[in-house]
Amino acid sequence: IRANNTKSFVRCWDREEEYKPTTGYIMEWPGNTQKKTDRNTQTLFDAGVLYLSSGAFVSAYACFDRIADKSFSLLFNKALCCFGVSWYEECYRLLCDAEQQLPTGMDPHPTGLPEIFLRWECENAQPLSPILPDIPASILITPFLRLKAETAFKLHLYEEVKKISARLGGKYKPIGEPIKPVNDDNE
Repeated sequence: IRANNTKSFVRCWDREEEYKPTTGYIMEWPGNTQKKTDRNTQTLFDAGVLYLSSGAFVSAYACFDRIADKSFSLLFNKALCCFGVSWYEECYRLLCDAEQQLPTGMDPHPTGLPEIFLRWECENAQPLSPILPDIPASILITPFLRLKAETAFKLHLYEEVKKISARLGGKYKPIGEPIKPVNDDNE
């Protein structure tokens, strides 16, 4: 590559051509935290989900943090990254922001699933997974509330944990068992 005034040229086999960067690939330099608003948003989101699914919280957060649009799924996934590195205050803040986008009065109980799945979900702590865009709110409300309850517990916000547990019908052992000693101390 050589520069001539304001144009750059690339040597292509036996000729020189003016270098015109494509919009499909952007070189990211360390420290570049510029928010992306173009078609790279989907690529960044997909990469973030992939990193988050493999437990690479730092890389996932770096991808999500470069996206300007603050959708529910983006805020939830950023919160999940924060939870993964024990940054509970930021996780809780992001979850509160995400909750503003949920329809009010939603029933957090999944319907239409065989009883064995419902029982398993209530009795076992399932790993928290990233949320993709365009997932119906009826499906994502339970993982959202479970993450918020776990985060609130880590922050010693026991009243919030009790409210979430009640909203979930008190059926979820992974939420109910940690607050049981807190309830016993308050009685």
